[in-house]
Amino acid sequence: MELDPNIASRMSAFPSIFKEEPPLIWSELPAGWVPLVSQLFEQLTTMLEPQELQAVQVAQIKEKLGTLRIRLDISRFEPERAALVRERINRATMRSSTTCQLCGDVGRLVRPLGGRMATLCAAHGPASDT
Repeated sequence: MELDPNIASRMSAFPSIFKEEPPLIWSELPAGWVPLVSQLFEQLTTMLEPQELQAVQVAQIKEKLGTLRIRLDISRFEPERAALVRERINRATMRSSTTCQLCGDVGRLVRPLGGRMATLCAAHGPASDT
């Protein structure tokens, strides 16, 4: 399976997070959420110690139920440090629920007629929700 281009670009931008390895599980990053992931990874590269960065492994990045999901293997972290990382991931997930996954503008969680949950702006969302 071909690597998602948005994932590939984040791999290039954050080699200390990815270590030239794609996520362990197939991943797809909507274009509108690339800045959210970039901000998270910038925070992690600043706050983590070098040995912690070495221990991080990206398991998966995807959309699920209309919001961003980021799974990192931080199993070798001290509990307090793992909690800090999870808190940063949770912030990114929360921000994704108000950021259009297609363009990055302000959005809201919607369910297009007969469709899956998505976070979309007025330009990309349905005229009315059901």
